[in-house]
Parts: sequence; structure tokens; C-alpha cells
Amino acid sequence: MTMDVNYVARNIAIPDRFREYAEEKFDKIEQLSTRAQRLEIKVVKEAHHRHSEGNVTVELTVVDKGKVIRAESKADDKFAAFDTAFGKLLERLRRLRDRRK
Repeated sequence: MTMDVNYVARNIAIPDRFREYAEEKFDKIEQLSTRAQRLEIKVVKEAHHRHSEGNVTVELTVVDKGKVIRAESKADDKFAAFDTAFGKLLERLRRLRDRRK
């Protein structure tokens, strides 16, 4: 079973390079959560931040039969924010899987 992947962007474009980078990591999610049905990747760039830290927020949401697992991270660039959020998401999925066992 493959999960649906949804990209949402606000005040920022999501280049193909970012999509490819994210897709390389989807296997990990499917390994940890065999029942994952949907993944939403939301990338938001704060419009009013000039030189402040963390003006890009990446929010990852996995919908897993009856459960919703979220992780969010802010950074200066979308790749760094994605990596941090992805790490948090994997940790939460791991914990959920271990609880099920």
C-alpha cells in the first residue's frame, strides 16, 4: 500500500529538488508505520521576517488509520527545517510502533 503525499506551500515555491529530497526519505515512514495512509508536507515562509532566525516552517503530518502524527520545525532554509521535522516525526512513529508491540 502506498501513501498519498500532499504538498502545501505558503509564500514559498517548492522546487522539484525539494520534492525528490523528501521522497527519498518516505521509505523510512512506511517501514515504521505500515498503516500510514497520507503524508502532508506543509512549507510556510514567514512573510514579515527580514533577518530573523527560522523564517521557514516545515510541518509534517502522517495520517495513520485513526491516528494523526505531527512534527514541525523552523529553520532558515526549507531543507534544514525538513530534516529536523523529519527526525522528530520518525521518533514519534518509532515510539508509537513500540507501544503497539
